[in-house]
Amino acid sequence: MRRTVVFAIALVILLAFSGIVVAGEIGITVNDEEVWLGFPPFIQDGQAVIPVRPLLEALNATIIWDVNNEVALAAKDDRKIIFVTEEDDDLQDVHESAVEVPAFKIQNRLFAPLRSTVEQLGCFVEWNDRTRTIAISSSDENLPVAISNHVDLLDYRQDEKIDVNTATFWELLLLGLDEQASREIIQYRENHGLFKSFSEFKRINGMEEEMRRQLEQKARLVYYVEGKATSYGGVFHGRRTANGEIYDKSASTAAHPSLPFNTMVEVTFLETGKSTWVRINDRGPCQVRHPDRIIDLSRSSAYEIGLTRSIGVGQVQLKIVIE
Repeated sequence: MRRTVVFAIALVILLAFSGIVVAGEIGITVNDEEVWLGFPPFIQDGQAVIPVRPLLEALNATIIWDVNNEVALAAKDDRKIIFVTEEDDDLQDVHESAVEVPAFKIQNRLFAPLRSTVEQLGCFVEWNDRTRTIAISSSDENLPVAISNHVDLLDYRQDEKIDVNTATFWELLLLGLDEQASREIIQYRENHGLFKSFSEFKRINGMEEEMRRQLEQKARLVYYVEGKATSYGGVFHGRRTANGEIYDKSASTAAHPSLPFNTMVEVTFLETGKSTWVRINDRGPCQVRHPDRIIDLSRSSAYEIGLTRSIGVGQVQLKIVIE
């Protein structure tokens, strides 16, 4: 309700300025988190314009007011910019290390073009026309990266083992099961659906422990799940994953809430129809905050199937292979 009121007030203010076109509902994310800048973005001369201070605060950049020159300065890491309005003289000599960004004031609030502001601070901007979302990354670590598939993924073959979830009676016999256990497995699939773990075979009548261990060695389980996927990258790059590996945003890996580590998963982004294989080596997404999300892909794997940062969350189908 509050946003609606603010947006309505903003419309009245903006329409009073020539050359300004209200952009409508545009979402902004910073490092995958949605932010509200207290004022809706608008278009001027073909550029998205935003209030400066709340955006810089979302980027953890420093903004100060130069009292002597009556001009705003911003800094992030070793980059500095200076916001210059039409009333300002050339201030480059005063702040030689700062890059000038054109700006103007509305109701004592400073506005500037979004892209030039964030890119001068070393950040990355991506626009998605379908979702009308501007995705901002505060570090170049979050840029799309080259695909670097692991050798074990490249050598992965789906036809090496028999899938118990699709195996015929005769194929189950080839796995070393007796006739009773083979029939029980087929009956179980019809009554309860596909097996999702080898521990479920304990429920099969006549399935002895030795027979179950032999089944795990010779067979695999393949089943499908649909849900929402996201990606993660920059701040986690170089940190340890839940299984002890060092996370590499360019590797074909993913985080899942419960699948065994090293489980192979084929992820298909339903919007693009593109697929990629990943190996589970981490835990996530957070089920408390996002119970509808089923997998968190490495940055390169997400981009490989078209799930870019500006899309953020996408509907996917997982082909899960338990071996």
